[in-house]
Amino acid sequence: MKKFFRYFFLLLIFKLIINTGIVFSQEDNINGGNKQKRVALMIGNANYYYNVIPKLKNPVNDIEDLSKELRRFGFEVMEKKNLTKEEMDVAIAEFGRKLYKSDAALFYYAGHGVQINNQNYLLPVDTKIESEAQLPYKTINVNQVLDELDNAKIPVNIVILDACRNNPLTGKFRALNTQGLAAPGIMPKGTVIVYSTAPGEKAFDGNERNGLFTFGLL
Repeated sequence: MKKFFRYFFLLLIFKLIINTGIVFSQEDNINGGNKQKRVALMIGNANYYYNVIPKLKNPVNDIEDLSKELRRFGFEVMEKKNLTKEEMDVAIAEFGRKLYKSDAALFYYAGHGVQINNQNYLLPVDTKIESEAQLPYKTINVNQVLDELDNAKIPVNIVILDACRNNPLTGKFRALNTQGLAAPGIMPKGTVIVYSTAPGEKAFDGNERNGLFTFGLL
């Protein structure tokens, strides 16, 4: 199984390189190299406040390990753990400001996510939803991140969503009975969105330090 994931992610990264036309190299960022400005926002939500949304084992470990690797490749990394709704809003806005004159941007989220009406929402750790109508106001729409990328006009954007675990709100509200995340809609130019599993399917946390998706990516 581990060998399969290694081969799978080698193919995935090759596809990203072909689609975006960029190669991330450590040599770009040593003295005398062609230094590029690369910014990454890494959010791992695991310790959810309320029992209706289960705590997760791997997201914090995942962003710690991926952040370390990204720094080796010259990324300025914003590493954020267990954020509330307000904190996620602030982090995404700060991410948007840092994107000015950047050459590449990467957004990575690990945690719970849901879809409704083909819109994807990321769940802050303080998510407490009492009706379907509250979902857009108490969670983070992925389009909020895409808007920041679109406004920045960066040549290369990579969005990685490891947020397709079992829908913690299934059965509570009629419109939230679909597991996984929806397929991407309109995306900013130069953007690749990577899901941890196929649209509408669930991913798995894994039994070791990292989730299966992040293990393969690492």
